[in-house]
This record gives sequence, structure tokens and C-alpha cells, in this order.
Amino acid sequence: MANLRISLIAFVDIEGRVVWSRGFDLSTGMVVPAPSGFGPFWAGDALLAHGAARRGADGFLALPGDGLMLVSSRPITSSDFRAPVAGSLVMGLAVDEHEVARLSEQVDLAMSIVLLDPAAAVQGLPGSSSLVSEPGETLVRPLDRKNVAGYRLIRDLYGQPAAVLRVTLPRQIHAVGSANLASGLLALGAVGLVASLLVALMIDRLVLKRLSRLSADMGRIGSTRDFGARVAVEGDDELSVLESATNLALSELEAGARSLEASLAEKDLLLREIHHRVKNNLQVVSSLLNLQAAGLSDANALVDIRASQGRIRSMALIHELLYRDEAKTELTSVGFLDYLRHLAGYLADLYHAGPDKVRISVSGDEIRLDAEMATDCGLIASELISNSLRHAFPGEARGRIDVSLRRDGPAGATLEVADDGVGLAAATMARIRAEEGTVGGAKDGTTGLGLVHLIAEQMGARLEFASTQGGGCRARLAFAGTAASGSPA
Repeated sequence: MANLRISLIAFVDIEGRVVWSRGFDLSTGMVVPAPSGFGPFWAGDALLAHGAARRGADGFLALPGDGLMLVSSRPITSSDFRAPVAGSLVMGLAVDEHEVARLSEQVDLAMSIVLLDPAAAVQGLPGSSSLVSEPGETLVRPLDRKNVAGYRLIRDLYGQPAAVLRVTLPRQIHAVGSANLASGLLALGAVGLVASLLVALMIDRLVLKRLSRLSADMGRIGSTRDFGARVAVEGDDELSVLESATNLALSELEAGARSLEASLAEKDLLLREIHHRVKNNLQVVSSLLNLQAAGLSDANALVDIRASQGRIRSMALIHELLYRDEAKTELTSVGFLDYLRHLAGYLADLYHAGPDKVRISVSGDEIRLDAEMATDCGLIASELISNSLRHAFPGEARGRIDVSLRRDGPAGATLEVADDGVGLAAATMARIRAEEGTVGGAKDGTTGLGLVHLIAEQMGARLEFASTQGGGCRARLAFAGTAASGSPA
């Protein structure tokens, strides 16, 4: 039995009774009793059914309390198989832990067998129903990242599930595949990183730097207004087409700028010429009045002619300053403080009031007024200064006239003309205030003041007259609509 590696020999008669049996423990080499669960058998048992061919039966038997046994039976008859079958010779091998360990060592695989109640043994396995329903089916399930298990249902001689054989294999292919996949992904990542860096460098060199240079060139051209400058053109791609188109646009802008500059220069020249001619025409009118005055002996008429000359000069001075202002590019506004200085000097000469008799001071903020407002304010300033020169210092009296221009808020100003002369009589002051906005009162010399009120009303300005502490007169004109303002002078 040791040489044959069998653990059971039994003789069974045709009725299924075990006539003689002997057990053997292969692990210890000792004779033991036959398994208690072996026999008796019924007469038609599959183990004893040899059929006409008398080939015997082979398979597994699940022995209650003794485990699984691999058995093989052969009929007991004559050597020529002609004699009737007298019984069966049964040999068996106990499939115990020792035998399973030996098989595992031979095949170099971890094997185990779950005995008895096989249906319950495979119940916890996903897909185990196929083991029971399909004979010969093998169920494979991964145990972890390193091992995989295969399950195979073992059926007994009677076709009933007897045990489940489990074989554990290392997942070498999976491990090699995982390692190769990791290496491949690492290599792919490295290649991708290098490719990304190369692409980024190429984009930076071929696109971003050129776009940055193009943007810087356009910013410099825009800040300097130098449309004659050009951007650099490199390569033969879409960016070079953009750079060429940019240069073409700059060429057109340069041509347009030159044409615009020529038009503006022509406009400037024409405006200066117009202002010059208007000034000359007003000078001609003033000269005609001067000729007219030469033949008059009436003192009142001479005073009126001088007043008219002052008004004409106040308007002519506006046009003179407009066409003489070489620093300006737009001939639309006048520096009114400078205008007042010129006007005060002219009126002092016109009324023969030299500095030894009347000293005129002009101070305040340099404020620019458009031509129309400068004309209105100039007429008012001319009337106020003229009135002070004519009436404030009678006979040999001496004094001063203070002309000030102050900025009043972002778009307003105040013009003030004050003298320290004899002032206005109470009756005259009352009449001036009663007749504001009218031109009248020629006998008492208020014709010019009526004109002042009328112009102030048309401007929407506020005009106030008051007596000073020294007995003189102060006139204040508050108006809005300044074109621009400069620093105090």
C-alpha cells in the first residue's frame, strides 16, 4: 500500500457488503482501520456497477466524518472476464491535508480543498452558481494585488457536489503588466513634460516674445505719436503678416497725420489772418473816430468818442491777442489777465492818466476765456476802468485803480475794479441801481454803466456796485464759463 500510495483496500460482494478491508496512513506508514463511513453499499451503487464492459468505476467519495477519498473499483472475475462477477475490489486514496500538501509541493502551487456541504462552501463566492450549474467550470477571482485564486467544484461518483478545490497563483503577469504600465506611464509623463517644455519654449520664442515686442512697439508709438516709426518684421508666418499689416496701418496713419497737420496749420493761418483783419478793421474805425474827434469842440462829444474808442479797442485787443499767441494751437481762448494788463495800459494812455496821476495795478489768476465771453467781459472791464479814469479823480486829484481777476470754483471767476477816488453820489448810485439793464443817463455820465448792466444781464452774470471805506467805488462782476485756468499771477 505504501508502494502503490493507497490508503484503502476493500473487497465488496455483489450485495454491497464489505467482506474485508484494510486502511493505511501514508503520512505515518502505519496500518489503520478502514474509514468508518466506507460501506455498506446498495447493490446498484455506482461504485459497484461495472456494466457489460466490466471496466469498473473511478471517482470521489465523501465519507461522513472521514473526509474525501479518491476511489477506483474493479470487478472480481476471471482473467478473461468470462466468469460471473463475484464482487468488487476497491482501492482508495484519502485526500487529506497531507496529500494536498504533497500535491501542492509537486505542482508548486498553493492548493486547498473545502470538504462537505460544497454548495455552502461556494455560496460566498461571486459567480459561484456557475460552479454548481456547469460541470467543469472554473471560477477565477483576484485575492489582492499579488495573488489570484481559481475554484473548481469536485463532484462525487453520484454527480453530487462533494468539495471545492482552490488553487492560489501569484499574479506574475499582472505584476509585470502593472510594472510595465507604471514604467510606460512614467516614461510617457516624462516625454510629455519634455514635449510641453519644448512647446512652451517654442511658443515663447516664436509667438509670445514677438507679440510682446509688437505690443511694446505699438505702445511706444502710441505714447510718442510718432507714426513714422515701424515695427520689426521677422519670419514668414501669421505674426509677420500681422506686423506687415501694422506697418501698413502706421503708414496710413502717418499720411493721415501729415494731412491733418497741414489742414490744422492752414486753419490756424486762416484764423490768425481773420483775427488780424478784424483787429485792423477795428483799428481803422478807431482811427476814423480819432479824425472825427479832431474837428469837434464839444467836450461831451469828445468824451463819448473816447468812450467809443475804448470799447472798440477792448474788442480789437481780443483779436490781437488771439493771432499773436504763438504758443497756442487752437485760436479759441484768451488769457484774460494778460488782456486786462494791455487794456489798462491803453485806457490810461487814452485818458492821459499817467502813473504820476493814476496808478493802475492788475493782479489775480490767469484764466482763459473763450473769444465771445472775453469780448463781453472786456467791454465791461473797459467801461468800469474808463469810468474810474474819467470821474474818480477830477482836477489834479491823484489815486489808484485796482483791477483783480480771481478764480471762483472750477468754472467761475470774479472780476473786480476798485478805485480810491471821489466815489459816486448817493443819488447817482440810486439811479444806477434803479436803471440796471438800460442804456441812459447821459447827462450824469451813466451811459457806460447802463451798458455794463445790459451786457452782464445777457451773460447771466451778477454785477454789484459798492462804496469803499476810503470813499471810492468798487464794482464786482461774478460770472461762469471759463475755458481754462492757469497758475496765479
